[in-house]
Amino acid sequence: MNQAYDSIQAAVGSLRKIRQLVKRKSTAQVRSQDEIDLIESSSLAWFKRYRDAVVGADPDLMCAVDDMYREILHATQRHTTRKSYDALFKSTLTLLVQLQDSVITVGTTLPSGMTDDTLPEFDKLIQDEKMKNIMIRRWCECKKCISTEAPLAATVMMGGLLEALFLAKLNSLDDKKEVFSCDAAPINKRTNKPLELKEWTLKNYIAAGHELGWISVSAKDVSVVLRDYRNFIHPYKEHSHNVVLCNDDALLFWEIVKSIARQLLS
Repeated sequence: MNQAYDSIQAAVGSLRKIRQLVKRKSTAQVRSQDEIDLIESSSLAWFKRYRDAVVGADPDLMCAVDDMYREILHATQRHTTRKSYDALFKSTLTLLVQLQDSVITVGTTLPSGMTDDTLPEFDKLIQDEKMKNIMIRRWCECKKCISTEAPLAATVMMGGLLEALFLAKLNSLDDKKEVFSCDAAPINKRTNKPLELKEWTLKNYIAAGHELGWISVSAKDVSVVLRDYRNFIHPYKEHSHNVVLCNDDALLFWEIVKSIARQLLS
């Protein structure tokens, strides 16, 4: 991994530790000089130790991270509440993860036919900040699994990522009638009514997404293969089918996941 990535990772680790320390105490405001000094030193470390190593990052994200650290430093000059600090830490961590994603491929050359791994704009579909951060982490973990040649882990992660993306797309609709009335909507055999979204599987999402025109037929066909290969997480299934995933398989699936993400977010 490159130096920029490692420096951001160190900043993330430092800020997470400070966040946990600040959350431990029950007083409404942070008045202890020891706590204030820790918060201040962690923030200054970004400017003095980590920032210079971050080369090739998105300049707008760099500015945003700088501004958040400055806000934290300004907060140490007054009796800021723990709740306010936590909000600042949370926002800064989100930006750091995005910044880390922007440098993860710096210095590498994409294989022929590969598209870049730029983090999607999840906020087009997902308004919940906690869920958006989960999606960002999952996206980055997929890339890490591929880069370390862990194809099965990558494929399993990609399947979960797709499920979440399809569900986010469905939940973003004000009127879901067309979703539940489409031919691909799974039916409860007992009630003869469509299953609730929480009971849908990746197979259902893929079929409905194609029927509703959200994804192309090629995306549908390849994602069905990903869905099936994801099930090899079960050792006995892998043994009985005598199939071993290789990294080329994971790269192929990653391309289709990126394509589907772009299609669902467009």
